[in-house]
Amino acid sequence: MWICLLFTIMCLGELHQKSQSPTGNTPQMSTFDPSPASSLSIFRERIVQCLILGKYTKGGPYVVESLIQYYMIEHFLRQDAQFEIWILLGMLIPISLRMGLHRDPKHFS
Repeated sequence: MWICLLFTIMCLGELHQKSQSPTGNTPQMSTFDPSPASSLSIFRERIVQCLILGKYTKGGPYVVESLIQYYMIEHFLRQDAQFEIWILLGMLIPISLRMGLHRDPKHFS
């Protein structure tokens, strides 16, 4: 799962680099290359492959962080909040609860 986290960081870095305009920090949505050969598409494909191979539904180290960053990537790439993004967020919450992240940390190690 840490490789998945690495791919999400690289993809977010690529998104940040492509969103910078020469005159300021305003996003340029026309600069994103949606072609399958672009590095964004390759990173996104590798992120999903790592999530599946890491059995993200069982939880574990770096799962929640990777899913949150993958959610950020998908949300940033879409103009509207689409149904697929809400499904991703809907999976993230039960995984977090199953891992016990809702508990008060002072009672648990």
